[in-house]
Amino acid sequence: MADMAGELRAHVHATVVTASADFPLTQSPHTPLEIAHAAFVTGLAHLARFTIGLRLLDTGAARDVSGVLRVTRGADEGERLGEVDEREVLYFRKFDIANFEPQGLSRRHTTTNARAKMTKGTSSFGERHNKTHTLCRRCGRRSFHIQKHTCSSCGYPAAKIRQYNWGEKAKRRKTTGTGRMRTMKGIPRKFKNGFQTGAPKGARGPSKA
Repeated sequence: MADMAGELRAHVHATVVTASADFPLTQSPHTPLEIAHAAFVTGLAHLARFTIGLRLLDTGAARDVSGVLRVTRGADEGERLGEVDEREVLYFRKFDIANFEPQGLSRRHTTTNARAKMTKGTSSFGERHNKTHTLCRRCGRRSFHIQKHTCSSCGYPAAKIRQYNWGEKAKRRKTTGTGRMRTMKGIPRKFKNGFQTGAPKGARGPSKA
C-alpha cells in the first residue's frame, strides 16, 4: 500500500486519502494488520501537505458547538523543512447546514524534521482523550471545557463575562481613608467654592505705593 501510494503521488498532482483514525490510531493495536494500518496512516500523515482532522465532542453535540475542525499545513516549497502551520475552528451542524466559527488563533511552530522522521506505529500509546479544553467561541482562548461546556476564562455560555478581582485585601489597605489624607483635608472647602482655579474672586492685588 505504501509503494502504491508513492507511485500514485509521482503521477498525480494531488491525492486525497480519507481514513477513520479514531480506533486504529488512538488505541493499542493488537493484531499485525492493525499495527500495519496504523503505521501506514501515520506515514501518509507525515508526507501529506495538508492534514484535516475532525473531532466531535465527547459528550455529544452542544447547543451551538458540534466539534472542532483542525487543519495542519506542512512546509511548502520555499519554506523551511519542518515548519508547520496549524489552525482550529469550531463548527456547528444543524440539519443540513454547517456554520464555522473561525475564532481560533492560528499558530506556527517548528518541528524536528517531521517529514524525514518516519516511525512505525503510533505515538499516542492508547491515549484517546488527551485534551480537556478547546477554543472558546467568545474569547478565542483554549479554555472551553469539552465535557462541562464552560469556558474557564470568560465564563461562556454565561451572559456575564467572568472577571477577576486579584488582591482584594491589598486594595483595602491602600484605599481612601487609610492614611493621613493630606490632600483630602481641603476637599470640602474646595467643593464649597466650586473647585475654582486661579486667584479667588475679590482678591486684591499687590498694593501700589
